[in-house]
Amino acid sequence: MNLHRTRDINVDKTSENLRPMYTALPKNRKGLLDHATARYALHRYFLFKHAMYLRGLEPAKDAVNRSSKDVPDDEVPTFLQLMFEDDSMMASTSHENVTAEQLEQVMDIYLFGLLGGAAPDGSIDMSALQSAHLTHPIWPNVQRFLRKAQNDVLTKTHGADYPRDQALVPFSSAVRVLASFTEAFGSWQNQDCSGMSQELSKFDTKGTGRVKLADFYQAGWRYKETKDYLLAIGAAEEISTGGDGSKEVRVLIPNYVTARANCLTSTSVYEVCCIDQCEMLLGALERELEAPVAKASQIADLVSRLPSPSVEAPRVLPNSLMLRLHQIAKAHRKRVPLHSRLFAQWMHHAYPRECPFPAVSGTTKPMSAADWMNATGNSASLTQEEVDDFVKSAMTKMDEVQMKDLVDSDWESTLPWLEDEELVFSHPQASLLEE
Repeated sequence: MNLHRTRDINVDKTSENLRPMYTALPKNRKGLLDHATARYALHRYFLFKHAMYLRGLEPAKDAVNRSSKDVPDDEVPTFLQLMFEDDSMMASTSHENVTAEQLEQVMDIYLFGLLGGAAPDGSIDMSALQSAHLTHPIWPNVQRFLRKAQNDVLTKTHGADYPRDQALVPFSSAVRVLASFTEAFGSWQNQDCSGMSQELSKFDTKGTGRVKLADFYQAGWRYKETKDYLLAIGAAEEISTGGDGSKEVRVLIPNYVTARANCLTSTSVYEVCCIDQCEMLLGALERELEAPVAKASQIADLVSRLPSPSVEAPRVLPNSLMLRLHQIAKAHRKRVPLHSRLFAQWMHHAYPRECPFPAVSGTTKPMSAADWMNATGNSASLTQEEVDDFVKSAMTKMDEVQMKDLVDSDWESTLPWLEDEELVFSHPQASLLEE
C-alpha cells in the first residue's frame, strides 16, 4: 500500500493554514521555532481546525521541555493505526480499492474511536460499536454527517452518477473521505458550543463576558457545575462586591465554553472540545502584522476595524483599553508581543465574549469532571435540588442589596487586570529589544 501518496493529500492545505501563524510567531536566533513555541502553534491549530485538544501539546509550563520523542509510541490509538495497517479493513493492497460496505465499516470504526468508544488499549469492541446509538446519544446525527461527507467526496471525485452500492472505491478516495470528515467535524460539533455561548450571553447585560452564578444556573438545564469546580478550572472568578468583604462568583463565558468540562469526548491521546473563538481574531491580527510584535497604534487600528460575533466594527476603542495596550508596549520596549499573557488579557477585554481570560500559570488546573472527582472526591455538579436552593437564596440577597450600576462606556475599567506577564517564547530576542 502506497501511504506516501495518501499522506500528502492535505499537506499543502495544512501548510497554507499554518503559514500566517508561523510567520508571526517569535523565532530563536537561528530563525526557527523552539519546542515550546512549536507546541503552542500545534495546540492552536488542532483545536481551531479540528476541535481537538491533544494531550502533550498543552501550553503549560510543566510540559515545556517535553519533546515529541518523549511521547511513547503506545499513545497512538490502535483504531487509528488500523485505518492504515489492517489489510482486512482496507481491502486488497494490490488494487488499493474498498467496497462501499467496507468503507462505511472503516468510517464507523474511526467515528466510534473519535467519540471515545475505544478501549484503554485503543482497540474497538465490535459488539459495542453495534450498540453505539444506545451508548452515544449523538451517534445517529454524527453518523449522518459522516455519510454526507462520504457522499460529497465521492460525488466530487467521481461524479453524481457514481454507483456507490456496487463500485469499488479507490483507496485514495477513502482517505479523502476520512480527511474531509475530520476537517469538518470540529466546526460541525462546535454548533452546540455556539449555542452555549448564546444562552449565557443573554444574562450578560453589561457586555463583560461574565454572568452571575445564579444566572448561570438559570441559563439552561446543562449548567450545573459547582462553584469550586468552576473556580478551579478557571471558568469563573470570585470578586469583592463591597466594603463589607462580601464576594460574588461570576462565570466567564468564553472560559466556560472552551473548558475541558465541555469536551465532547476523550481518549488517551486527545479530547474533542469547543473551538476557541478568539483564535479567529488573533489569526486575523497575525495575517495583517506578519510579525511577533507590533506597535500599540498598529494593533489598535486593526482591532478597531475587526468585528466579532458580539462586537461591531468599526468602533472607537475606550480610553481604558488604549491605556492598557500602551502599558503592555511600554513593558516591552514600545512593542506589544502578540503571543503573551498580557496581550491575551487585553484581547479578552476587547472581545469579552470570544476571548478567554488568561489565568496566570499555576493558578488554575484544567480538568474534566471525572478528573475533579478523582482528585477531590467531590462531584463537579450540583443536583437540581441544590441548584434550586442556590438560586432562591441568591435572589433573596439581590433583593436586599442594591448593586452599583455602571455606565456602558466604563465597564472595561472595572474588569480584573493582572500584571503578571508570560511569553510563549521566553528567551531574549532582537525584535523585543529594538525600539
